Amino acid sequence: MKIKEIECHNFSSSFASKKSFGTTHGLKNISLIVVKTECGLKGIGEAYAGIYVPELISPIINEIKQLLIGKNPEKIINKKIHIPFVSRHGIFKSIYSGVDIALWDLIGRKYQKPIHELLSVKKNNYKIYSSGGLVNSSIKELSNEIFLAKKMEHSGFKMRIGKKKWSIDVQRINFATKLAKKFNIKLMADSIMGTINPSWSIKKDFFKIKKIAKKIFWLEEPFHPDCYEDYKILVKKKIVKVATGEALVGELEYKSYLYNGLCNIIQIDVTSCGGISEAIKILNVAKKNNIKIAMHVWGSKIASAANSHFAYAFPEVEWLEYPIHQPGINKFISSSFVNYLHFKHQKNTRSPGLGVNFNISKLRSVFKYIHGSSYKI
Repeated sequence: MKIKEIECHNFSSSFASKKSFGTTHGLKNISLIVVKTECGLKGIGEAYAGIYVPELISPIINEIKQLLIGKNPEKIINKKIHIPFVSRHGIFKSIYSGVDIALWDLIGRKYQKPIHELLSVKKNNYKIYSSGGLVNSSIKELSNEIFLAKKMEHSGFKMRIGKKKWSIDVQRINFATKLAKKFNIKLMADSIMGTINPSWSIKKDFFKIKKIAKKIFWLEEPFHPDCYEDYKILVKKKIVKVATGEALVGELEYKSYLYNGLCNIIQIDVTSCGGISEAIKILNVAKKNNIKIAMHVWGSKIASAANSHFAYAFPEVEWLEYPIHQPGINKFISSSFVNYLHFKHQKNTRSPGLGVNFNISKLRSVFKYIHGSSYKI
């Protein structure tokens, strides 16, 4: 089995509402990577970076395919691409995530095995949390989403904070805390400080963290990812569990957090960190440092499937994210998963590879990429 072609496909999909923070006209961009082999098999992956810089994906994929065409996927997945100063982390590594996932999908299809079986014989009973509560959502919208989380039998619910006036965010958190407690589900809060500018600091905004700390299960991205000292100080204070990781790419960046005690929960996303192969290395470092793992998901069904397989294979993973606001493109990607995203709810756990089916031509006709529709704040 040799690689014949690697393709990048960008799509602009309907998403949530036109007022959603960062979206342009209510659209969300999705970048899917298709790897084709000489024997006719196809594998698919997703690059999370496509949400933010979709037009950078194709040029980098063109560089990657020059290195991989003609090679056997099975001999590539455990080896790092070496381009001096470029390939270890950053945007190159992030985009390569989609290629790596597609390679695992190909291998699973070849051997007629789901990816989780290729990764491990173990089966992990991970927990799922509904991810909603967009940064500009109202209390009524929060109520509807928490009810939905309960209906789907999820163990947690995550809401975003940090954009509205602090007094309004406190009201939102107080409401969500009461409802989550009533339904016996964990409440997580995401400050999205990797996105919001200017971001919080331990000096100016610790009073905010202290006010909500006892009401939430974890606080995600309380500071900009570069603010190492602030993360370290907050973790040492032990007033709230600190979660972060979605902005990190590559083993080196994750090691900087894991070896220096900058979080209690590390978030891994195989569509962004460097792929499934890189995620295994990161997981081993987290395990060595006794850091809990939660899988981050904020893409299409491809992203959900890839992260779900990883979560199912490794007992070190405690949580999997399920985005309540699903992009419209998901209706055109069939999957062995139901919306609960847990293997115990699957109709067929033996579906090979990622367990998804797709028609690129159909997707291109319905979700044509719209220039200028990328994420803006």
